[in-house]
Amino acid sequence: MIFPLSRRARTRLYLLVWLVVIALGWKLGLRYGPDLASRNWKPGAGFFEAQNPAPGAFRFHARLILEAELAFPRRLDGYLPEPGKDPNRRLQLEAMGWWKGDGWTPMALRHGQQEGHGLRIHLGRLLLDGVEGVTPARDYNGPVLCQADYRARWDVPEDLKTLVLTRSHSGLRLPERLGIEMPGGTEVLQSTLERAGLGWKLQDADQVRKMLPGQPSGRGLSWLTPLL
Repeated sequence: MIFPLSRRARTRLYLLVWLVVIALGWKLGLRYGPDLASRNWKPGAGFFEAQNPAPGAFRFHARLILEAELAFPRRLDGYLPEPGKDPNRRLQLEAMGWWKGDGWTPMALRHGQQEGHGLRIHLGRLLLDGVEGVTPARDYNGPVLCQADYRARWDVPEDLKTLVLTRSHSGLRLPERLGIEMPGGTEVLQSTLERAGLGWKLQDADQVRKMLPGQPSGRGLSWLTPLL
């Protein structure tokens, strides 16, 4: 025996169906869109032909994957050791207002937390500044892969730029594995994407996260992962 659905139940069912259709359309668009976008109409031939090798994914799609799986923006921490008996470092830190007498000044303690014989300082964020390009997808005897080149930028608070620029005198140690020397500088990195069903995922995500500078500053776009 079939019981008729109430108006509210029918509305919820229709809404669920539409959400499934939209999600499936989104996934299909991301899956086949790059290939279709790389084709053009050949006059008189009556068919589409490939214009260029299609990238494995749209750039904006690759960026969403990288931001979600690598948790951009990433927190960057440096370490500033006490000057000890080094007169040059002591003078430099005193001139910047970070050291006075035998201890850190209140200004220094506002920027960092004491750790051992020094300060652990938050030196800004590592931002995903853009995706340079995505290679065509290739079958590597099983997994289908493509490479995404992306640009990471070091965003440093304005009041810490002097400390970073004078680190050869102050003794500041930059975040581990950071390949950028100057505030606001960028570095081009590469990650491999692996096809997963209709979407893509970051290959060896745990290993890549360990090798990337900094620490996740929050959940970021991780909630988007199922849609990518």
